[in-house]
Amino acid sequence: MCTDLSGTASDADHVEAICLILFDDWCATRSVIPLVYLMQCWPLLDYEDGRLRRLTATLAELLQHHADALVPDHISLVCELVERVKRMLGHLAPQERIRSAA
Repeated sequence: MCTDLSGTASDADHVEAICLILFDDWCATRSVIPLVYLMQCWPLLDYEDGRLRRLTATLAELLQHHADALVPDHISLVCELVERVKRMLGHLAPQERIRSAA
């Protein structure tokens, strides 16, 4: 179920890979509540500040209100995803922050 995501891939690649793993697992197990949360914010059309913030906020809300609907491996993946997105937000160029705020 868990895939090794270490290596040279960028944080954006890791975010996409984690989302895809979660999507596939939740579809296979028919985990509707987590799927609803994920589908509200993924797939990402781009990596602008607003979209990334929505992804982290939505998945943090899933953890806060429905952690009992997740298996431990999925909780770990969601936490890793949130950390990677926070790292990406810290590295956004100033013009990307301005453009996404408009």
